[in-house]
Amino acid sequence: MKAFITGANGFLGLRLIQFLHESKDFEIRGLARDPQKCKPLLDLKIEVIKGDLSDPNFLTEAMKGCEVVFHVAALSSPWGKYDDFYKTNVLGTRNVVSACQKAKIKRLIHTSSPSIYINGQDQFDIKEDFPLPKKFINFYAETKYLAELEVQKGISNGLSAIILRPQALIGKNDLTIIPRLIAANKKTGIPLFNEGNCLIDLTHVLNVVKAHVLASKASEEFNGNAYNICNGTPLKMYDLLNNLFKKLEMPFQTKRVPFHLAYFIAKLTEQFYQLFLPHKEPPLTRYGLTVLSCSRTLCIEAAKRDLKYNPDQHTVEDAVEEFCHWWREYDSKN
Repeated sequence: MKAFITGANGFLGLRLIQFLHESKDFEIRGLARDPQKCKPLLDLKIEVIKGDLSDPNFLTEAMKGCEVVFHVAALSSPWGKYDDFYKTNVLGTRNVVSACQKAKIKRLIHTSSPSIYINGQDQFDIKEDFPLPKKFINFYAETKYLAELEVQKGISNGLSAIILRPQALIGKNDLTIIPRLIAANKKTGIPLFNEGNCLIDLTHVLNVVKAHVLASKASEEFNGNAYNICNGTPLKMYDLLNNLFKKLEMPFQTKRVPFHLAYFIAKLTEQFYQLFLPHKEPPLTRYGLTVLSCSRTLCIEAAKRDLKYNPDQHTVEDAVEEFCHWWREYDSKN
């Protein structure tokens, strides 16, 4: 099977391509804005072409001869301009869908996000049909939802596609989740709310990779479905962070601040950065506070039933260990 993967040099894209290459079941063509950043793939002699999601005609040509498309590329950040998120996540997905139809792709796997569920309150055992908030937590969540609508439009026009919503990916090469926690821990300490007892679901990146492969081979009866993906083993925030910093051999620094005060400070900080430092991410955001202060766990029974998804082989503990081993070398060089 020949596969086309967007976001080839991203955290998930890189791990997905490496896994597909090792499986021997796929011929691979990756898409990256800067192929030179895909050195691990080039060393494996994997085809990586230069381009982005802005031109549907280019994407159609790039996909020719492929049977399955993994649309992994996205602007994933808690901070940024709405137009940038919309251009990449919504218009980019629209172009991918259009190209898939023109190139007669047999199956599109679209990577979405469970951030679309966040409503600022504790949420437990969230199913895929969970009512969405009237206002999304940030531009990323909003545009990932709009991107799903673009995929659904394609499905209504005959496209075969499955949507995955993987939560909080961790493992080696992660430069998004754990590095932010490390930076906060070094600078001012990590704010803990409710004594760090809020529950969070995380996902070993290899489980997300395997979910994508399973979705690419799933029965056509599941066309159009969206699936939550995580490890299914919620952890208390304090236990997760304490274990992480022990493995990194760093002192775990916390600070206890009333949530409403922290939220007010975050709001003011965001307003200041919007006015004077729009291209720089604030050290404190309302999204970040919500993640640290609210429980959010996903129900993954649908993925287990329909896709035969089994996260037991790659645990969260394994992912933390993998990250820490990689981070020591990465941090020493940067």
